[in-house]
Amino acid sequence: FQKQVIFAGEPGWFERHVIGDIDGDGTPDVAIVNNQKGNVVWFANPGKNGKLPWRRFLITNNCPKAYDVALADLDGDGDLDAATSGYRSHIVSWYENPGRKSLGREWTRRVIDSKMHEARTLCVGDFDRDGDPDLLSTAVGTMPEGKPDSLDHQSRVVWYQNPGKPATGKWSRHVIEDRLPAAIHGRPVDLDADGDLDVVMAHGMRVECDPKISRHQVAWYENTSTGKGIPQWKRHLVGRLPFAFEANTGDIDSDGDIDIVATAWSKGDRVVWFENAGGGKWKQHVVRTDFRAANQVILADLDGDKRLDIVAGADDGSRRVQGSLEVRWWRNGLAKKQ
Repeated sequence: FQKQVIFAGEPGWFERHVIGDIDGDGTPDVAIVNNQKGNVVWFANPGKNGKLPWRRFLITNNCPKAYDVALADLDGDGDLDAATSGYRSHIVSWYENPGRKSLGREWTRRVIDSKMHEARTLCVGDFDRDGDPDLLSTAVGTMPEGKPDSLDHQSRVVWYQNPGKPATGKWSRHVIEDRLPAAIHGRPVDLDADGDLDVVMAHGMRVECDPKISRHQVAWYENTSTGKGIPQWKRHLVGRLPFAFEANTGDIDSDGDIDIVATAWSKGDRVVWFENAGGGKWKQHVVRTDFRAANQVILADLDGDKRLDIVAGADDGSRRVQGSLEVRWWRNGLAKKQ
């Protein structure tokens, strides 16, 4: 792979990113959070002329300890807005795209929720099936010292119901999970192929969030409702995974159903995938061990063979050097099932 520099020279710690056509010119742009500076920026794709630089634009300077960002047309006006989570501010917000002619100015911020302890994941999905985008988020929470089974761990998996007119309306928070600690990264997906969105989630990451390592796991939440409206949820265990960090989904073995790929962070240090064996059963396969502080995982067909490959990052990587920062991809060599 040849590295292509989008932007250089800006201090800080760039964290999660997302891709979307923010300026409406037909090319994919990149939005990313800088959690040390508390801002969210986006870079405009120069198009086919690769010699032109990517232009930097500010979404907001008002997102303390920004962590994750999502893009969607939240207000239904035809352009992509942004939503963010703040892991130290405990705030989930959305930012209104000012329109193509005003992209040089800071976007208007509106707070969705200010009580999400260590807010992490932020994903888009239409959970109530009313046609507008809702949001999925997590609060990692923490365990009060000396109380490993405290009910006050503040960990939650929630979805926010889009009010339809979010510039003036209030987003409603609906709890998917608040009993299992240390919810961190997952995503919405129709896992059981019944036409509605379920949720896959990793619970783990750190012992401060859940000191019982045996409880760290990947789970999925079945949307048991039928039709439109507020979903009901049922939790299912996918598999135990100490220090589980992120769960992503895709058909890894090309058998027509959805599998799950997950990472385990520091002291877990691995990448695994869970084969959907049908009948509610899952089989865990190890992709890589000794991948130190594995974090984000992405699925994509990188070599064009119509099979999903796995890309994952790690804070320390296989060199076992703290802060060495490594990105690896694993080519999918599984034979396609007939």
